[in-house]
Amino acid sequence: MSTQTFDARDGQVLNYADSGKSGVVALVWIHGMWNNLHYWDGIWQHFPDFRHVRVDVPGHGLSPARLGSVSLEQFGYDIIDLIQHLALPRVILVGHSLGGIIALRAALDDPSHVLGLVLISTSSRVNSKARAAWRQRAQDASAQGYAAIAAIQLMVANMELEHEMPKLSGLPVLILQGAEDRQTPLRAGEILHKQLAQSELNVFRSGHNLMPESSDAIRCCAEWLADFPMRPLTAGIAMNRGGPNAVVPAGIVAVIGHQPPVTRCLLFASASLMVLCTLEILSPFTLYLNWQLIIYELQLWRLVTCFLFLGTFSLPYCWNTWVLVHYCSSLEDVAFHQKSADFLWMLICGAGMILALTYFFGNTYFVSGALIDLMTYVWGRRNSTAQMQVLFFTVRAPYLPWVLSWISLLMGGNIQDHLLGIAVGHTYFFFEDVYPLLPTSKGFRLFRTPRLLKMVCNETE
Repeated sequence: MSTQTFDARDGQVLNYADSGKSGVVALVWIHGMWNNLHYWDGIWQHFPDFRHVRVDVPGHGLSPARLGSVSLEQFGYDIIDLIQHLALPRVILVGHSLGGIIALRAALDDPSHVLGLVLISTSSRVNSKARAAWRQRAQDASAQGYAAIAAIQLMVANMELEHEMPKLSGLPVLILQGAEDRQTPLRAGEILHKQLAQSELNVFRSGHNLMPESSDAIRCCAEWLADFPMRPLTAGIAMNRGGPNAVVPAGIVAVIGHQPPVTRCLLFASASLMVLCTLEILSPFTLYLNWQLIIYELQLWRLVTCFLFLGTFSLPYCWNTWVLVHYCSSLEDVAFHQKSADFLWMLICGAGMILALTYFFGNTYFVSGALIDLMTYVWGRRNSTAQMQVLFFTVRAPYLPWVLSWISLLMGGNIQDHLLGIAVGHTYFFFEDVYPLLPTSKGFRLFRTPRLLKMVCNETE
């Protein structure tokens, strides 16, 4: 297919290909570093109901490089100028890696034509470690004679979009992320998802080149685009983020209302018990785990409340709530994305194991901390390459539950509770993620979610 060129506002020549239907929403495809517009060959054809504009980013393909240092704003305005040159009234920007960063910049600088974003293996921030790596890459590229690429790599090293993300809170965004991506780790997608109020995060067993490697990613994108007319098509401040028309206090909505369903229920239940006990409407003595009262007095609610009570309003309560929001919601929203029944079944099985251990070996009154450790352990093992910032230091994700347990101990927690949660978390992880892959397992899954629970949660196999 032939391509065309045009001059952007600063004289930059851009090469692009324009195909598909006219008079419909256009998908503007922006490739990543070291690629060109042909990166999307075999992909854009899966979306026949759209117009397709694929562009060579300056310094790639047939678009000549800019001389000297470059800025992200220049690349963003290249896309804006292309949209205006083709008189595209409505576009969805699709960007991979560097292309996703450019798409974010273009949407920030001129949101008038942008209906939504599809961000693939993209980040809004560069931490200090990644910044040093990008600068080293720039030095290596420059030494090898790739001055244009080196300039772009320096631009990425100095990128900082994180503080501007609230401006896009009213924009529908699909985030596609590879769980095995070493260049843009899964954590980057999670952070981006939390920054963008109307975003949807989908994770696939793939590396950095997500769409060429995963047909599931293409299918997911097609499904998201298929119901796009049902989504809001104008930018604005989302009501549930405390915008000018918000009717619920922004803090409450941010903590509870914007969480995935199971985490939302846990937060609501724990917050309700905290309020009732802080106001002395309920007594914690009616909530703690007491096997004699459960067996002989049939006070069965204690089997549930011992997991939900995080304490009265205090520093430990705030800490446990923060962990629940930051890591456990991420586990449900990413590893169990659109699989809330599986997440709920993990909690039910984990709670059963914790109760069994406390009955035979322990004398614990509240086991909410153990349940949180179960979730953080599974989260850490499923994001084993991630580097986590906890307070003032960085740890690898698999060590996260141990670090959080240590912090909890400093605030008066019980070591037995944390060891219970970690042991149960390891048991679940082994039988769900390790054992089924062994030849001797024959695909057997000890913790397979019952079909009835999936039906109750309105999910399919």
